[in-house]
Amino acid sequence: MKKFLTLLSLCVLLSTTGVNAAFAEDESDFHVIVGAKAWMNTWTTSFYSTDNTFSGSNIISTTSSGTTALIPSLSLKFGNWNLSTGYMPETDYSWASYTQFVKWNSTTPRLLYSKWAAKRGELDVNLGYSVAPGLTLSAGYKQIIQKYSSQAWYSDALTTIYKSTGDTTISGPTLGVAVNAPISGQWSAYGNFAYGSLTATYSGSSTSDTGVYYSSEVGVVYAFSGAAVTLGYKNQIVETAVNTPTGSQTAPDVTKGFILGAILSF
Repeated sequence: MKKFLTLLSLCVLLSTTGVNAAFAEDESDFHVIVGAKAWMNTWTTSFYSTDNTFSGSNIISTTSSGTTALIPSLSLKFGNWNLSTGYMPETDYSWASYTQFVKWNSTTPRLLYSKWAAKRGELDVNLGYSVAPGLTLSAGYKQIIQKYSSQAWYSDALTTIYKSTGDTTISGPTLGVAVNAPISGQWSAYGNFAYGSLTATYSGSSTSDTGVYYSSEVGVVYAFSGAAVTLGYKNQIVETAVNTPTGSQTAPDVTKGFILGAILSF
């Protein structure tokens, strides 16, 4: 919560130093705004291991190779109100093989190779209100669906000992703030920040875990004739408290990278 309050304070400071919208605003008009973004990102996700003898933790984190996710968006604006939604269709991610010493079915540690792949999709819905030119506060809903597949084999056997699939759904309410500050001419800077309390559920299990969600995106905008292009950097974090045999452990989920966008206003 402290992180969110710090970001909110930053946005209020920006709003008092000449924040201006990317598009010229007529508060009495209804506008439809469509857009699309290309997010060139990596995903650090966490997996649960039943054996923590050698790593000291049941939570294993690993970072994917880079990929590009396409995110179309739609906003309806009337006066100070704005209803927006963004959707990231299922995007493929893959990870390099992970190695770990384990003692499954044996008293002697053996080197285990594991390899994962996943599809990830996201949905954002937000209702915002412009409290000042270029400063919007919002409340919304966030959903992240992760579909994992994995396989493992021992280094001294090379045959697959198991294959598995599983889905994780992380969802819940969010609070956000968005700002836009002029730089020069048609250029401006933008930032949007969000905080949420989310719940993680798992396929084939009745248990659930709670998580804290943070998202930030900062960049520049070039606006022209009812359109704009954006270039920024987006960082999204979910910290889930997972119950394990040795107590609660934090499972980090971090997706980050440069993001390029285009917007049209009608």
